[in-house]
Amino acid sequence: MAKKGPLIKPEGYGEPLIGPLFGFMKIKPKAMSLRIVYRPVNPQTADEKIRMEIIAIGPKNREEVYDLAAARLAEFKIEMEKREQRNKS
Repeated sequence: MAKKGPLIKPEGYGEPLIGPLFGFMKIKPKAMSLRIVYRPVNPQTADEKIRMEIIAIGPKNREEVYDLAAARLAEFKIEMEKREQRNKS
């Protein structure tokens, strides 16, 4: 028996990334000539919608978007470590 309505993949439709961006995905909308780096967030409840956390958007013809995404992720990790240290004090 077929299910009604479209089936959405929780991981999204992008291609998985490796290295410092492991766990993130990329999509390349051809009409916009862009690369979008995102992370799928699985719903916590059955009523919650699937979310995509976008970390970077950049030109499709360059690798810059991956460097930008990796830098943002590294900065975020440093900030979270600082906050954790402050909370322990």
